[in-house]
Amino acid sequence: MKSSPLLVSFLLLGSAPLASAQSPAAPAATTTAATEAEVPMGAIVGQPIARDDGRWLGLTMVGPKLQLNFYDKNKQPEPADRIRGIVRISPPGRDDERDVMNPTGDGTALISNKPVRAPWVFKVIITLIGADGEAAETLVQNFNRTEADALTAKAQAEAAAAASAPKAVPVPAAP
Repeated sequence: MKSSPLLVSFLLLGSAPLASAQSPAAPAATTTAATEAEVPMGAIVGQPIARDDGRWLGLTMVGPKLQLNFYDKNKQPEPADRIRGIVRISPPGRDDERDVMNPTGDGTALISNKPVRAPWVFKVIITLIGADGEAAETLVQNFNRTEADALTAKAQAEAAAAASAPKAVPVPAAP
């Protein structure tokens, strides 16, 4: 007995609602994946620094002051999880400069108190202080203001292009 392809596809498609009714966990998993996919990737302002837990930092300059912005896994701004930072700047040919970084008004960044003298190409060492007053994280980064500004422009253009791109409609998985 020969079965027609039309009959086979009808039987497969007809059994799909029955199969999904038997496994309620499948729609929940696709819903979770859909909500994660809905969060757009943001743009990091400044030089991006990956953290061990998948979140991000952005090292930039606001005017003549050094600023460290905090981002989540999707590169969206988040409240700073450190209360203070101690920064040491090692410019070539000059003595090291030290300063303290305090939270900004919106709480999503730490900013230095003193201006950094030009040229803005230097090694920076930042020790982040946790809520318990202990050193929680140390970052060592080569910083170049021109490169950081270029990275910011590129990331913002990519985020804008991704936001304006047509959304892909999810295709249900074959049974």
